[in-house]
Amino acid sequence: MSTSEAAINPNTPMPKPESSRLVSLDALRGFDMFWIIGADSLVYALNRMTQSGPTQFLANQLEHAEWEHRLSKSVHRFFPPSDME
Repeated sequence: MSTSEAAINPNTPMPKPESSRLVSLDALRGFDMFWIIGADSLVYALNRMTQSGPTQFLANQLEHAEWEHRLSKSVHRFFPPSDME
């Protein structure tokens, strides 16, 4: 479709330009921002309300890990830093 066709028929959608952005990296950054802005408070509140196995697990994973013995059991060691460019 040419630009002149779009000018004649305003209901004709214009083609979107190709993006060179990596969608998975954008998703990872969004997920990180979700936790940075305070999703941990939501997990702690759910754990206080229900005390179920999954909420206790998540709340435990958000606690500060001691270097020597809890770090090896923590999920944090599986996630690389997300400040990739």
